[in-house]
Amino acid sequence: MTQPLSPKELGELFQAIDAETTGKLSELAKVAGLSLAEDLAGEDFSGADLSEEDLSGINLSGANLGKTNLTRVNLSGANLQGANLREAVLKDVDLSNADLRNADLTGAIVLGVNLEGANLKGSNLEKMISTPAELRKYQTPLRKLFILNLKSWWAEATKNLKKQLEEAGARVGVK
Repeated sequence: MTQPLSPKELGELFQAIDAETTGKLSELAKVAGLSLAEDLAGEDFSGADLSEEDLSGINLSGANLGKTNLTRVNLSGANLQGANLREAVLKDVDLSNADLRNADLTGAIVLGVNLEGANLKGSNLEKMISTPAELRKYQTPLRKLFILNLKSWWAEATKNLKKQLEEAGARVGVK
């Protein structure tokens, strides 16, 4: 939808949206002529029920999905970079190959989620709610994220220590 709609076209669009019976985001987007891969970045879906949607490949970068119900949603290959998923319900969700860099999953309920190939670098997983069995299942992607964060922290801590030692007059270097 690159050109403005005429009043007649706008009326027809409203009728088509009103006639769409499923109420699913993916179906409403089709009726409205929106591209899930392009048109929804930064949108506010907080508190919405997006359960049982096929949103594979969707661009929700920077979107607000706080307290959103994402039960049985296909988000494979989705761009969720920088998205707010605080306190969202992610149950039986396919996040394979999804980009979750810098996403905020604070307090999210995470059960039965496929994270194979997902990028979680820089994501906030504080107070994420899951079961021990689930956490074991996510061990590999979460271990990778932990190691990346630990390496970054260690590099920063080493740099700061070296700077402090040099400022105190110590000679720091490798022989």
